[in-house]
Amino acid sequence: FSAGAFAVKSRNAGVTGDDTAFGFGALYPSDIFTALFFWNQVGKNFHPALGFAPRTNVRYLEAGFEFDPRPKHFLNVRQMFHEFFYRRYTRLDTGQVESWSLFPAPINWTFNSGDRIEFNYAPQFERLFAPFEISDGVILPAGDYRSTRWRAEFGTASKRRWRVEGTWWFGTYWSGH
Repeated sequence: FSAGAFAVKSRNAGVTGDDTAFGFGALYPSDIFTALFFWNQVGKNFHPALGFAPRTNVRYLEAGFEFDPRPKHFLNVRQMFHEFFYRRYTRLDTGQVESWSLFPAPINWTFNSGDRIEFNYAPQFERLFAPFEISDGVILPAGDYRSTRWRAEFGTASKRRWRVEGTWWFGTYWSGH
């Protein structure tokens, strides 16, 4: 089990107020059960001299767990990884959710042979507060965007002469497919 907390302040010429970042988290990792919880807040004017802040003016929450049993006699499965993770960013200035994502993996199995399969469902939400150019000449207007993506993945064992892996993401993304 591990737990931690942090508090930092940046000092930049001509910038005062909203220049702190702080948070805490806890992680319980094990072979069968893993749980995590992280929360932090990053002020609008937090600009560290070393490194970077991926998003400022946000409150971030991440919570998740995994249940990874090792069944004795089920379809020759060595271990099953059942994952569920949630992430959310909330704007500090408006209190509105900026984005959230959910990642459940109901099927993520490794077989006794070393081969594996995985299937995920990944809904997400993004709120654009201003128009955003996602690609040259492609501008998404401000507004709310909900996407639902799915992933199918497989991989053969590394012991095989030819190792083959494949991943296929499909579903909606922003305003398209």
